[in-house]
Amino acid sequence: MSGEDRAARPAAGGAARRFNESVAAHITLVTTSMWFLYGLVLFVGLWMRFSPILHIDTAPSYPVMLYWVNLFQALMLPILAVGQSVLSRASEKRQQHEAEVIDRLDHLTGRILALEEGHATLRQTRHADHAAVMEQLNTINRHLRTAAKPAGEGEGGRPKG
Repeated sequence: MSGEDRAARPAAGGAARRFNESVAAHITLVTTSMWFLYGLVLFVGLWMRFSPILHIDTAPSYPVMLYWVNLFQALMLPILAVGQSVLSRASEKRQQHEAEVIDRLDHLTGRILALEEGHATLRQTRHADHAAVMEQLNTINRHLRTAAKPAGEGEGGRPKG
């Protein structure tokens, strides 16, 4: 057997498995719905009611109905088991993905809060530095005014008198 044949076999097996699982999941979704039950009850009820009236030779007797119901159940059991397995795996993958997204969001929220705290700290520092610089400027301004006044001048640079 060549290397290409060996490589093609798992790919074909994987495609067949995916197809079978897809069919089983779809059958499971359809047959586990209430609408399927309503349709089945309606079909059996109409068959039982109208077969004798229409003189159809295939009128069901109760043992025949029991046989068909049991056969249907026996055929559906493995399909439903595979379908439930496929659907539960898909649900687990969704839950895992949602948990990862929540973890990422939690991490990002923590980073945002840290940035906001840093921003608040910087704002407080900026306001404190601004107040200190303004106080130093006012002090320098007062010193310059008192140093620039001649001894005999009053307010506004006019001579007293």
